[in-house]
Amino acid sequence: EKPNFVVLTANNVGQSKGFALLGLITIVPPRCNTALSRLYEQAGVQPGRAQTLANVLVERSSSYWILFSLPEITVRADLVEFVTNNAATMDGCHSP
Repeated sequence: EKPNFVVLTANNVGQSKGFALLGLITIVPPRCNTALSRLYEQAGVQPGRAQTLANVLVERSSSYWILFSLPEITVRADLVEFVTNNAATMDGCHSP
């Protein structure tokens, strides 16, 4: 009925890369926790505020070379903050 959140930053990205010998033997795996930590850091999430990630997308990909591969995890999301009805005027999308 009324807007209760604002988008603070859009399309934030966190990545984690790994290394696999011959594309089969994983030496250093990409970590989802690392990608999420980097996402939170880039988005500027502040503890104690009513913020969360929305539109979260997780992608797994690999680049293959002759003797090795580089697996990668990429996490994308928008940072939104929940606000009271009085503070929702910041986005300018509702009428008084």
